[in-house]
Amino acid sequence: MIRYLSIVVASFVTTQLMFTVAGARESLRGPTEVIHWDQQQAFNGYTLFSTRGNSYLVDMDGRVVNTWPIGTTPQLLENGNLLDASKDDPSGFGGFRELDWEGNIVWQYDEQRPGYKPHHDWVRIFNKKLGQPTMLYIANREITHQEAIDAGCDPAHGPYDGAQLDSIVEIDMDGKIIWEWRFFDHTIQDFDPTKQNYVDQVKTVADYPHRINVNIPGRPVKRDWLHCNSLDYNPELGQVVTNSVQGEFYVIDHDGTFVAGDPEESIRLAAGPAGDFLYRFGDPARYAQGDPPAILADWTQSTTGHKQIGGAHDVHWIDEGLPGAGNFLIFNNAQYLFERTPQSYILEINGMLDEQGNETGSYVNPPDAGYFRWQHPNRDSQKTPRWVSNQIDWMYYSRSNQGFFSHIGSGAERLPNGNTLICAMTEGHFFEVTPTAEVVWEYINPVTREGVVRVLQDSFPMSNAVFRAYRYGPDHPALRGRDLKPMGTLTELAEQGRIRTSPPGNRPEQKQPGTRPKPNDGQRPNERGNGQGRPEGPKDGQQGRPLSGSETQRPTKAVQLNPDTDFQFTEGPVADADGIIYFTDVRANCIYRRDATGQLEVVLEDSGGANGLAIDAEGALAICQGELGRVARLSKDGQLTTLADRYNGKRFNKPNDLWIAPNGGIYFSDPLYGRGTLTQDGEHVYFITPSGDSVIRVADDLVRPNGLVGSADGKTLFITDHGAGRTYRYAIQPDGSIADKTVFAEIGADGLALDSRGNLYLAAQEIVVLSARGEQIGSFQIPEQPSNVCLMKNESELFVTARRLILSVPLTEKRNAGSMTGVENARKPWLIVHASEMDANEDGFLDRDELRQACREVFELYNQNTDAELTPDEYAGGRGAAAHTMGGFVHQHVDEIDTNGDQRITMEELTITADKLFEKSDRQRTGQIVADPAIAPSNNPDYAPL
Repeated sequence: MIRYLSIVVASFVTTQLMFTVAGARESLRGPTEVIHWDQQQAFNGYTLFSTRGNSYLVDMDGRVVNTWPIGTTPQLLENGNLLDASKDDPSGFGGFRELDWEGNIVWQYDEQRPGYKPHHDWVRIFNKKLGQPTMLYIANREITHQEAIDAGCDPAHGPYDGAQLDSIVEIDMDGKIIWEWRFFDHTIQDFDPTKQNYVDQVKTVADYPHRINVNIPGRPVKRDWLHCNSLDYNPELGQVVTNSVQGEFYVIDHDGTFVAGDPEESIRLAAGPAGDFLYRFGDPARYAQGDPPAILADWTQSTTGHKQIGGAHDVHWIDEGLPGAGNFLIFNNAQYLFERTPQSYILEINGMLDEQGNETGSYVNPPDAGYFRWQHPNRDSQKTPRWVSNQIDWMYYSRSNQGFFSHIGSGAERLPNGNTLICAMTEGHFFEVTPTAEVVWEYINPVTREGVVRVLQDSFPMSNAVFRAYRYGPDHPALRGRDLKPMGTLTELAEQGRIRTSPPGNRPEQKQPGTRPKPNDGQRPNERGNGQGRPEGPKDGQQGRPLSGSETQRPTKAVQLNPDTDFQFTEGPVADADGIIYFTDVRANCIYRRDATGQLEVVLEDSGGANGLAIDAEGALAICQGELGRVARLSKDGQLTTLADRYNGKRFNKPNDLWIAPNGGIYFSDPLYGRGTLTQDGEHVYFITPSGDSVIRVADDLVRPNGLVGSADGKTLFITDHGAGRTYRYAIQPDGSIADKTVFAEIGADGLALDSRGNLYLAAQEIVVLSARGEQIGSFQIPEQPSNVCLMKNESELFVTARRLILSVPLTEKRNAGSMTGVENARKPWLIVHASEMDANEDGFLDRDELRQACREVFELYNQNTDAELTPDEYAGGRGAAAHTMGGFVHQHVDEIDTNGDQRITMEELTITADKLFEKSDRQRTGQIVADPAIAPSNNPDYAPL
């Protein structure tokens, strides 16, 4: 072994030279965009990345050459189109969108099956057996408690409600499922000998490296059990690799289990022995062939055991023709390696090396290939020696662990010149390193939660996060014939007002350094924004006020009601004709009544997990009792009766929301949120007939239906499919069934409300208002994410339940197409309509200096002869619209600006007119005008004259 140890260590001698040119990235402040470029050693090309919902292709100078209005983990196809998720959230989305170079959707797909949730990664491949392109993607597949028990899970570690195991799904370009491989089909266990997947006699789990143990010590099957996050296909081998963030990646056979034209047979083969793992790498303790990590006896140190990767992303084969072709490359986040000083690593792995370091031509189980003892070269790092696999060919790390550590996301890509492009997600940090670890290009993403910045200040991780980045050479097929003329860097484009990457109102609350955050009272992480505890809302009777940037990013006119009451999770509001509001607190398990004076009363304790409410013709409450799996009725005298609790003899899942039709029939949704097991065969929508003697299922093709509401005439029903990210409109039939399903909007929500003009109010990430034609006509952000809404007081007010708050949002008197205060987009003064387009620093407000800056910029643009005056031939043509909306103002209001009537405009005249306009629009005399992009339609013809 000594001979082999020296060979492996020799390959690591170069890693001891690795460093980053920019030094440790723990600096309190530093420049963004390109901060280093060695033009001789870097691979010249264009880097693709996405951030905050947009995708950018930048050249080596960091100048943007193209953008797309979508952004999760985008990939350029050879035809130049961009393929990405339909929703800006790698952890879960409804489907996928393919956009052309100009940003138009040319193909889309949404997963419609109940219990399936696409997430994290996908790959467009060419299926050789079909002779056409197809698409592979990762999807969580829900399993029930009983399925887990049937698979040999130990009941003592249950219940297993809400558990998910990943599948890999393949679709053709028509959206048909043609192959599927499921982890659940490849399990082993040594707990229950009565189950089919029990280890054979005299064997143990260690004899089954090609299957996964459902009773891994300390890791029972719970929630998103494996959390796979990357996917790749090797066309030469016909194999697929996927990575679990917990510490392993797995190789499976695709081509050998795929039968062209026979999806059922393909899925059967993939579920059988031919679909077992061909190779796995990362944590042999999971199949009892290695030591797990452990805390040492003195509690001050730990050992990684034989675990090689601890939280990883972006596993893939290095493509043919590139240095290291056929090897695996993976971003080893390493937060679960339990090293005393954590840092991330890039690993290149040859899975076909044996213990002698020989290339075998077939996969070798990593424990059989052996390990060597590796000691970090810096004794001050306090790292204990650890076992490193002999199959690791190359490793990159930073001398300073703070210089390169990303606990989540991230990726690495081998470039044609042998360099490696690395993306560290949490710091928005991309850099290119040579095989000897010299950094030759480095870029810091300038797009942050606070806007686009030239200097990144001390901030929490994920402020400027980028999930993954790719480099494309100038000769890549996707770029052939494309206009790659640089438009400027992101900071330049933001300063010019040509891009807006972080709209006001979408930024989370920021805390001042050194202040102590409020406790979050047990709030779950990611339940709302940054999880730092809720901001203080205005008291009863007060309007929200513009606060400093450290408090909130934009004002709100939502009035917090009953601020002294500690709610846990409010839901299901409904109002009666007298202005009395009923709503539920799901987690407190009660129903509240709030009268017109603001007094609260508990109507029903032990409410059975009450969620959605409705008031029937007799003034009784219809209630969705989720935990009891039924819809019930609470009469005015307090009598509680069951309206429906079963369909086809089986209990409902968790009734969530309901609407009572004019004829007395009740429509309700029946999804499964939180813990529990599906009792129906999916998540559907039902109708209780007016007589109450039968229940019919009216919608069985939704992913996860939630809010629903119907029109006053009883002819139209709206259902929002939270799982698919869509809202649908249906025609109600005489027998209560629904027909003519139409996509009303590409947005999913929680609750819905419908006004008399046909405008729909959605409780999504914020309150969104849709016109009767499905067009978004407004939006309104509130302190916490809304869960439901209802209209009250002759539709002059919107009552909002928002997690731990209840709120009132006043609506505009004329309710132009259903707009709310703060989002009305018609007949407002010109400057209010267009304030966001001149908000240069994107802080959510337009001040006088920014308005004057817009005047200067448009004056410089028009004044081609630099004579300090604009003549009609100079300000004709509308060129100003390209730089600032102020250019359009000059064209349309030249008579007001040209005060002396000499047909020449001076900078002084333009500034005086702008100041008057500001005074007129700044009605609150705060020195700021709210820059709300929701009320800034381009070329709006309806703004009020000056």
